[in-house]
Amino acid sequence: MFGSLIRKKSGTVWNHEDGTFESTTFSLSTAVPRPCERRTDERILPTLRVAKLVGADSEQLLRVRNISAGGLSGNTSQPPPAIGEQVSVELSSQKIPSTVVWIPRNGRLEIRPECRPG
Repeated sequence: MFGSLIRKKSGTVWNHEDGTFESTTFSLSTAVPRPCERRTDERILPTLRVAKLVGADSEQLLRVRNISAGGLSGNTSQPPPAIGEQVSVELSSQKIPSTVVWIPRNGRLEIRPECRPG
């Protein structure tokens, strides 16, 4: 089937014993491969589903999707702050200084807490 797509230069000798074709893998599957797990911290299912996201010039509610020691993922109804922007996340009246690190889709964002010495 793919033989018609492979074009040899004239005079080229293909040696099947040297592994020329063994290093190439094709997949005709339409399924998207699942990425490997990159989390290092255990994910905790949140019991508090709403947090307050305070940016430099805005405040908005944040629906918490998941939370762990390494960060928080949530959805906003307003446009989220820009990647790299310093924000505070208020959970149970505790302010956690954080940074926006990822915005994959409209209204969704991921936040990482700032490291504190000591």
